[in-house]
Amino acid sequence: MALPQSEGPSPSSEWEYRLRRYFVMLATVVATVTYSAGFNPPGGVWQEADAGHLAGDPIIRATSYRRYMVFFYCNTTAFASSLLVIALTLILTKLHEMNRKVRMMGMRLQPLRALMAFDLLSLVVVGAYTAGTWQDKFTAVYCSVLVGTALAYLAAHRALASCPGPGQAADSSRSSHGYHLQLEEGRRKALVVLATFVVSVTYASGLSTPGGFWDTTTTEGGHRLGDPILKDEHKARLRAFFVCNTTALVASLLILALLLSRKLRLRAASREMYGCILFSLVGLVGAYAAGSSRGAGSTACDDREEAFASGRNLLRLLATFATAITYQAGLHPPGGLWQDSRDGHLAGDPILLTTNARRYNTFFYCNSIAFVASLSIIILLLENRVFKLFNVVTAALMLELFGLVGAYAAGSCRDVSTSIDVMAMAAAGMVYVVIHVIFVALPLPMPAEDHLKQRLADELIRKRRKLLYLFATLATTLTYQTGLTPPSGSWPSGHHAGHPVLLHNYPRRYKVFFYCNSLTFALCIAIMVLLVNPHLYTPAIRSRALSVCMVAGFFAVVGAYAAGSSQHLTTSIGVAVVVALVCLLPLVPLFFVMKVMPTNRARQLKWDETATDDVEHQLATDVEHELATDADVEEAEDSQLRDRGKYLMMLGVLVAGMTYQAGLDPPGGIWQHGGDGHDAGSPVMQDSRRWQYLAFFYSNSTSFGASVISMLVLLRQWFHKDQRVATSRLFVRRLMHTIIQLELLALLVAYAMGSSFGNWKPWLYMAIGIISFLAYCAINAMLRSCRRSRALLAREPEVPGESSP
Repeated sequence: MALPQSEGPSPSSEWEYRLRRYFVMLATVVATVTYSAGFNPPGGVWQEADAGHLAGDPIIRATSYRRYMVFFYCNTTAFASSLLVIALTLILTKLHEMNRKVRMMGMRLQPLRALMAFDLLSLVVVGAYTAGTWQDKFTAVYCSVLVGTALAYLAAHRALASCPGPGQAADSSRSSHGYHLQLEEGRRKALVVLATFVVSVTYASGLSTPGGFWDTTTTEGGHRLGDPILKDEHKARLRAFFVCNTTALVASLLILALLLSRKLRLRAASREMYGCILFSLVGLVGAYAAGSSRGAGSTACDDREEAFASGRNLLRLLATFATAITYQAGLHPPGGLWQDSRDGHLAGDPILLTTNARRYNTFFYCNSIAFVASLSIIILLLENRVFKLFNVVTAALMLELFGLVGAYAAGSCRDVSTSIDVMAMAAAGMVYVVIHVIFVALPLPMPAEDHLKQRLADELIRKRRKLLYLFATLATTLTYQTGLTPPSGSWPSGHHAGHPVLLHNYPRRYKVFFYCNSLTFALCIAIMVLLVNPHLYTPAIRSRALSVCMVAGFFAVVGAYAAGSSQHLTTSIGVAVVVALVCLLPLVPLFFVMKVMPTNRARQLKWDETATDDVEHQLATDVEHELATDADVEEAEDSQLRDRGKYLMMLGVLVAGMTYQAGLDPPGGIWQHGGDGHDAGSPVMQDSRRWQYLAFFYSNSTSFGASVISMLVLLRQWFHKDQRVATSRLFVRRLMHTIIQLELLALLVAYAMGSSFGNWKPWLYMAIGIISFLAYCAINAMLRSCRRSRALLAREPEVPGESSP
């Protein structure tokens, strides 16, 4: 039974509704970088309490108060608006699923959400970036001119887009074909992923500046406190880094503006998009080459398997993000690094390794286990044959999650009781979900004969599981890094060395931050553990237990940001006011719209009939798909290749991001002062363990270069005309697998070189574990091959006349 045409949404509404995933991803990444930037402001923090300021306070608050206020409130507004975009998207998606009439009225709010995502998230982030990277007239003029040029281009392009051209109708009719529409959507999604993560790494790197900032111990020499150290000795290199980094940031924002705005959107293979991509990638490589080294000589030249298959992309996402955060945590361990060589330690060694070796070893082993397990999951998920190793992947996933919990509990605090609190919060989250499902709202099973409604309910659960997994993964990434490197830093020396500065200055404020951040981390880990098993997450999603956990984590993140982003009460109150205003003002019209919506029983029954029609149509489509022609099978194979390409693009972008940051901020820290044969701003490990630093540097640079090459190969494959030729497809696939294997191997070597500080026993144990895991996989594959061969022989028909005598 076909649906009435009047009930269907308009093409504009459907376009805006399809954009929700892009807005959620963009808002989540922006929330992540602004959350971290709030705790690690540009210019660094005071290392000692002296001259009327507190240890841990931002230096630019004293040296350039207005600039700090502009950065702080722009960054806070971007963080709050990102959370609001996520909340609005979830609410509107829920309304979209509930009722078609609600859907039509809710779609009128989509332009408001698009305006917030484009203007507030992009322009406010640019304002915070401009204020945070303001060093001299050159940086101010270049950043202003570049942003002004991008805005002028967008305005001109918008004016031209408003005037329909003679070829617009032909282009529209050509793009209306299903295959071309899916191909265009795949390109758009890949480019949004690329641009979003380039924005995240360039924003964070621009505010932190390679080489660090002058602190209180180095005030002689004519420089100002909080200025970049490279500004004195390597001014040309610093400017080159700033130009390349800012160019990549603005080019990526321009890509997002062109892709996410309906009136401004271009075809993904247009010349303008090629230019933006080229500027973004070249700027990223140039910034890495300029900022990763201080010397010119070293610059970088069954049912359960079906359920498991439905969550394959989610496992890829979790493994990729876990690889990123464990890599950074291994190179920059909690507690900070020694700045001098005395009392039995070398400069650049972890402070926690000296003050509490057992706790550091616990953190190191748990973090390394999670890192290796994540790499193993990524490698296993690259092949379709992985579903024969269902138990292996599930075990690696659980090992990764529990490794993250153990590393967080050991590295985020300095006493046993607090570590126990973290473990207890993770257990309490899972216990709460079980109690909620059993005693509060256990849903009644649907009748078996009502298979249409059952299909609809299963589809809604699948969508909600995907959203919950996405937010839990990104929130885990955010809180894990922040918990290991708390706001205001750690004491660099003395009897409090390695302990958080904020804990000494304001114990209550630090406890509020710590427990709010840990609560979000624990709840997200509990959610991801429960989302592995369909027998656990199905009733938990139906009873809304997991949604309650996500809402609690949402408010806990806001509390952690308000408590940890400043040591001043008035500033924290300002944060609360900004968050309240940004979140409450747009919710007022939404509340009004929900109140005036018709909710009588007749409309609900009409919605049930419409939903039944949709499911019947979907079932008929499924039957037709089972009887598909060869062309349809080929198109389905192309769809699988596009899905694989989108994941490889995300993997390449994320690996490029973390190796980019690791190259700019190398393990072991940087010298804060010159003398004794080294320059201020140069890597400490380059002098204390030179061969180890060179091994890390070239391995990290190899991984970075391989990830950039993989992105270029994927872009060439998507935009080239002969992408459906079988020989070209096979060659590109083999080339991509080779590049990714090189990329991950170099990443593993760089982690080993950067996280081991003179003690190779831990990595000997890890090597034994990796070899054992690979041997287990090989033996399992051999046994499975033998069983398959025996089964084929047993099914062969016996030929007459060849019976055994």
